Amino acid sequence: QKEVHFTYLIPQIILAILLVGIGAFPGLFVKVINPVLKEFALTPIPYSGAGVMHTFIGDFNGFFIISAFAAIFVVILLIVVSLHSKAVKNKDRFDLSYCGEVPGEKTPLHYGYSIGKELHRIAFVNMILKRSVSNFYEALALQTKKSSELLSRMYCGNIHNTAIAILMFFSILYFIGVR
Repeated sequence: QKEVHFTYLIPQIILAILLVGIGAFPGLFVKVINPVLKEFALTPIPYSGAGVMHTFIGDFNGFFIISAFAAIFVVILLIVVSLHSKAVKNKDRFDLSYCGEVPGEKTPLHYGYSIGKELHRIAFVNMILKRSVSNFYEALALQTKKSSELLSRMYCGNIHNTAIAILMFFSILYFIGVR
């Protein structure tokens, strides 16, 4: 799998910086929002300085909150870096973080792939799953797949299929309205 081009990451980076900036210095954001609130006859948000905002619930010190999050992040990062496991290098089969499995090139690594399929190996759980809602969800998944195939055939860009879909839509509307 390829990484996206850097130009696709630029909007995310800008939004992340904007959100951290608003969180750290809410007074700057409130200074821009208060005239809009006054125009709509709403109560402006009181603030003192760039980092502190006041509400009827209490005060919000954005700089303190961001500093606390940064300090906690640094502490956790240092702990994770200092506890580097040697088991991955040795491929220890008893290390739970390694699990003794080496994924191949065709191994799907998506976290939701085949979720729950291994539960069928447990006899009691398998009995419950067979007699419960798993059949319903399998039928629902099949119906959803067939519906998506139908929609993809209808909206493939072919003008005849689009005309038929429009005709079917207005026919259904007509027959609903006749009742």
